[in-house]
Amino acid sequence: MQLLLGIAFAIVLVALALAVFVVQVPAIQGGIVGGLIGLLSSQVALLVGRYLRERGEVLLEIKDGWAGSERLDVSKEYISQASDFELAPLRDVRAFEVRLRNTKEVVVSLWDFSVVFSRGEEHLASLTPHLAATGQPLDLLNIPPKVAVSHVVRISVSKDAAMLRKVWRADKVEMTVTVAGEGQLSAALPRWTEPDAV
Repeated sequence: MQLLLGIAFAIVLVALALAVFVVQVPAIQGGIVGGLIGLLSSQVALLVGRYLRERGEVLLEIKDGWAGSERLDVSKEYISQASDFELAPLRDVRAFEVRLRNTKEVVVSLWDFSVVFSRGEEHLASLTPHLAATGQPLDLLNIPPKVAVSHVVRISVSKDAAMLRKVWRADKVEMTVTVAGEGQLSAALPRWTEPDAV
């Protein structure tokens, strides 16, 4: 589509440039030159806008790993060997600080925040992070240009024996987020079983 628009723009531009030389009426020549200037300036504005949107990047960082968690006081062996009935009432929570920085010249939208658990190449589970201050899901963020934001978030497994086993088994944990027009960013988190940062 962009290629077709570029070709159409080039054809119009060439036609107007030729018309300046073909038409010998000064008033009409002035109108054609004004049209050429208008077309060129609109294309320059589009290119500058696109350049500003694409220049810079969005940075995702996890500060210091887990901090301020509400942990179960059990071993990994207990989690793997206990029955569903024993694990069903348990609640295990991890907290961490996520930092996002927009180095672009335009507002950037982010969504689909998720904490992904895997073992080797096998995807085990995904949890939605919630803002620690409000309990609301970390769902959509619009970050102004040249601004950094920081949020303490929590993820939890509550009354779900199968999920609890999965997060304890995972050897790779990542925070992922989708950046509008760019794709997905990710940052590594510690394993679920690693202690909180001091």
